[in-house]
Amino acid sequence: MEIIKRKSQNDAWARRLDFFTLATWWILGVWLAVISFVLYGMDFRGYYAAARVLLAGGNPYDYQQVAHVLLEITGEMGNNPYYYPPWFAWFFIPFVVLPFQIARAAWMVFNLVIWNLGLWNLGKIFNWPSRGSRLFPS
Repeated sequence: MEIIKRKSQNDAWARRLDFFTLATWWILGVWLAVISFVLYGMDFRGYYAAARVLLAGGNPYDYQQVAHVLLEITGEMGNNPYYYPPWFAWFFIPFVVLPFQIARAAWMVFNLVIWNLGLWNLGKIFNWPSRGSRLFPS
């Protein structure tokens, strides 16, 4: 009876540790996304501007056109020429329908989701053995 009680207590602590680890992972991920949103974003503004130029029928490789859009949306031109393949600009067209800051936030959320999905699916590549519903030994 004492062994069953200890196992039950160990399982309870293991579940708490699992929850704490998962919560810490999500908080850290969201914190890093917020830091990236607030402090960075130079690349996204270039992609966003190139997609707007492309959607308007312009040439995203012509920096004069991109610079005009950069100035319009952020107040500065910067140095964001577009060197990527056309399909990469096509990928950003859904974000162009949103205002710039909301599009940046949506891009950050998208990146956070695919980062976590990628890590979750990493277990399928390594084919880690599971113990019950857990993916790691206790």
